Amino acid sequence: MVGVVLCGCRADPPPLPRPATSRHVVVLVHGIFGDASHFGRTRDALLRHLVEDGVRHEVLPFEYDTFDARKRIEDFAIDLDGALAHLALRGDDRVSFVAHSQGGLVVLAWMGHAWHGDPGFHPDLLPRVDAFVTLATPFWGSKLATFTRHFEPQATRGQGAPLQPSSAQLTGMTLGSAQVETFRAAGMAVANNGRPAPLAQMRPLAIGGYVEWLKVAAWFSAGEEAFEDDTAVLLPSSRPDFFHLVVDEGALGPDREVAAAAFGHADLAPYRVVNAIHLSPTVDVPQLSPGIAQTPARCLDEVEGCHPAFPLVLAHLLGRPVPDDRGTLVAMTAFMLEVVAEDAHGEPVSDLAVRPVDGPARDDGVAVHIARQWEIYGALTSPLAGRRGVAYYFSGTVTGAGRPHQDPPFAPASVRLEITAAGHAPLRVNCPVRPTESTYLRVILQDGPDGAQKAR
Repeated sequence: MVGVVLCGCRADPPPLPRPATSRHVVVLVHGIFGDASHFGRTRDALLRHLVEDGVRHEVLPFEYDTFDARKRIEDFAIDLDGALAHLALRGDDRVSFVAHSQGGLVVLAWMGHAWHGDPGFHPDLLPRVDAFVTLATPFWGSKLATFTRHFEPQATRGQGAPLQPSSAQLTGMTLGSAQVETFRAAGMAVANNGRPAPLAQMRPLAIGGYVEWLKVAAWFSAGEEAFEDDTAVLLPSSRPDFFHLVVDEGALGPDREVAAAAFGHADLAPYRVVNAIHLSPTVDVPQLSPGIAQTPARCLDEVEGCHPAFPLVLAHLLGRPVPDDRGTLVAMTAFMLEVVAEDAHGEPVSDLAVRPVDGPARDDGVAVHIARQWEIYGALTSPLAGRRGVAYYFSGTVTGAGRPHQDPPFAPASVRLEITAAGHAPLRVNCPVRPTESTYLRVILQDGPDGAQKAR
């Protein structure tokens, strides 16, 4: 027996979506010491709101054993490749990633290994990558990981297995790590040569968090009027874009000074900032700053205003314009500056030092403050893993630079560095700096001009 229900609905209902002819698989990749629960109700909310004619959307969590202190992101990248291959994508099927914290590094590592055709990876999957969204991914290292790395006491997981804070994962995310250097080199290659052809269609979006109510503590982390850190990742580290320059000492002129204009700029992904912390103890309880990846249940019913990041993620996955709060962006002030100095022949360098020096005074209201007295790791040095050299990290702020109606929305600013070493005349480099971004300078010290390369 067939029952018919009549209602007072409008006479012309909207047309039903066309039957699905392709799949769009959205993979959620959690961060260090996490699991799928760190995304809150993201999966359910995406399944509710991802509606597209002719497309069947699937949202799948990818979990990996981040509590194994021996494993590196490369190990998880291999696991991710296996999970993607198991999806059996075909035809017009595509895959997108929404990655929190270290999860973004896992996806990047997978892309790099697959592109190079390394054993255990499937390069044929790369052309299927559509959107790649990172939420507070520490591309250029984390002050928190660097701080934690100094402590050796064991933490434990549910079954009592040991977890060392100095695990391979935390080591990779410390400032000046070999992992950071690998990602810098890859970013510079993309800036100089373009994105690899298999990933030409990829649509990246990076989202970083600041904590508005913690602004009183900004001087201990970064920022002026806001706490420009989500309590784990500094804003400039969550943004892939960066200034870059490699200087060979043998190619310098007699004045041994490098202008800011010599730097290139890697434009790698659109960027948004939101008022959110790295990870919240609650998901559905109203709070001052929710977790940047933890979508609450209210997003199941209403998207606009339900969460700082979820509406941006949804819009990007659907290929729609991502809201751009330019006013919030230009209020940010924090930058990072990384300097790598090493001998061209791998010899030890004696009395190597990098220090900021005063540059010319400005009269436009823009002021640069670097390595402030109370800022944790405002200045840091660390040996280069496996190489004869040192990485120097500085963080600071640029105030008065916001220009909301121009692109880029900040007035130019720079930091003048003096680099000295035994047996070498002082070298001065004017490094461009910009709020929410980082700057990378690599200096190759030479005994003479033989084999010298031009600055690039």
